[in-house]
Amino acid sequence: MPHRTPHHKKGRPQATAKRRVRDRNQARFLAAYECAGTISGAAEAAGLNRDRHYRWLDEDATYPQRFAEADRKAVNGLLDEARRQGHEGPVPPRRGQGNEGRRDPHPARLLRTGGRTQEVTVADV
Repeated sequence: MPHRTPHHKKGRPQATAKRRVRDRNQARFLAAYECAGTISGAAEAAGLNRDRHYRWLDEDATYPQRFAEADRKAVNGLLDEARRQGHEGPVPPRRGQGNEGRRDPHPARLLRTGGRTQEVTVADV
């Protein structure tokens, strides 16, 4: 039986765990970016430093393409909302339940899923 040296297994579990955390952070950031449309807004919503996004662009070969897709979705969402407001006007204030005068969340912070519209939080991603 061949002798296995410890370096075959050394570092793998930790690298895998770091990769899972990175992938989860990237998914949260990209989902937030689709809604916020800005790097700063997405970083804040995802609880990350905005510099992390720029490191991912430099260090992760798959990230730039995924970011480009999120950017396309963000732009389309903002254009859709601009068209809607052009036809219907801004979102009216909510009434009732102690919300007098309070406006709905900014449209760029909303996520449309399966016909429903909901405000996005990091816990949702």
